[in-house]
Amino acid sequence: MGKSRVLLAAAMVAPLLALTAACGGSDDASGKDAEKRPGSGSSASPEAGEQDGKAAGPVLDEAALKEALLTDGEVKGYQVAAADQESLTPKADRDECRPLADLTAYGTGRTPRARAFAAQGFAGTGQETAGRIVTVSLLSYDGDGAARTVEGVRSAIEACGDGFTTSGNNGGETVRYTAVEEIEAPGSGDEAVAVRLVGEAEGTEVPMHFVVVRSGTSLAQFMSLNIKSPSGASVPRDIVTAQVDKLAGTAAG
Repeated sequence: MGKSRVLLAAAMVAPLLALTAACGGSDDASGKDAEKRPGSGSSASPEAGEQDGKAAGPVLDEAALKEALLTDGEVKGYQVAAADQESLTPKADRDECRPLADLTAYGTGRTPRARAFAAQGFAGTGQETAGRIVTVSLLSYDGDGAARTVEGVRSAIEACGDGFTTSGNNGGETVRYTAVEEIEAPGSGDEAVAVRLVGEAEGTEVPMHFVVVRSGTSLAQFMSLNIKSPSGASVPRDIVTAQVDKLAGTAAG
């Protein structure tokens, strides 16, 4: 993929911009707006969310989500890269497609709004992983917000199969998604959903894969593209498994 296509891909998916620009770094990642919300502190909130009327575990704060992020050496073939940037909440041109637009957001600003947020990026370094860029976002929710988010993505995939358009904060970059396809989700966490989106701008199309896994009141969200072979975009199952397991372990204490 040429330089112009890398920049276009980064513009389409906000968290990938920071990752592409800083794929040699390893700074702490966080959602800046989460620092201003209740629940940002040094430990998990004692409040418990609910799923189907039953307690689903503690609602993790930002510090706990950061602790749960994968670090260098926990997944072979990838190097941690900074994925920290200003908050972004792209707006969909149709309300029913909002959950898909939220997949490209950065921070807690989505519907339902997350309690806390933290993110990490990975760049492939091995022979089989070279060119692959992955971002991992962890989000915690009050009540049944995590379950509602997963269901919202499922509904949006069905409703928006003919595509949709997003615009960034303050009328920023406009991206048209020409393909929306549900793909096989991993068997991790309490439930999961996965989707392939193809973004298009200025005549260039970039395939991206998204996976959303719920673990109690938290979500682990993954997005991936391949800057060497765009058609080879996929979310690595080893990263998904390792991250979901670590998130569950953090919530369990």
